Amino acid sequence: MRKYAPSMVIIMAGLNDVKKAESGFFFNIKMWLERFKTYKLAEQFWPEIFNPDPIDYAKTERAYENPATVENFNRIREILDSRGISLVVVQYATRSLEPLRNVFRSKDGIVFVNNQEIFTKALANGKYKDYFVDRFAGDFGHCNQNGNRMIAENMADTVLQNGGF
Repeated sequence: MRKYAPSMVIIMAGLNDVKKAESGFFFNIKMWLERFKTYKLAEQFWPEIFNPDPIDYAKTERAYENPATVENFNRIREILDSRGISLVVVQYATRSLEPLRNVFRSKDGIVFVNNQEIFTKALANGKYKDYFVDRFAGDFGHCNQNGNRMIAENMADTVLQNGGF
C-alpha cells in the first residue's frame, strides 16, 4: 500500500541541467565552493568577480532540448498517467512557457502554469528586489516571499481554471 495517494503532482521546470552539462577542473571547484555560506555572501557583494560572463539565455533554453531532460520529463508524465495522477508543470518567472511545453510528447491533460506575464508586469511596475533575492539566472533569480506568493497564487488560479482536479 502506498503511504501517499496524491491526485496531483506539481513540478517546476529546472535549468540545472545546463550546469550539469558544464565540466572542467575550475567548474568543479566552483561547484564545491558554492556550498559555503561565505562564498554565497561574497557572491552577493561582488557578482562581477564570481559571474563575470553574462548568462547565455539561448543556452539555458536549450536545456529543454537535452535528450536526458526530455526523457526524464516524459517518464515522469508516464508514471503519473499510469497511476491516474494529474500533472501540473510550472515555468520560472520571466521565462517563456513554449520551450517547456515542447518537451512533452503529448500535452493532453497537462496543466501548464505560465509565470512570464505576471512577473513581466510586476517588474515593469516595481523593483527587482521586490520579488527576488538574487540573480541566479540573470533575468530572474530565487524568489523572495512576494515572488513565491505570486507563483503560488498563479498556480492556484491556473489549476482552478482548468477544472481544479
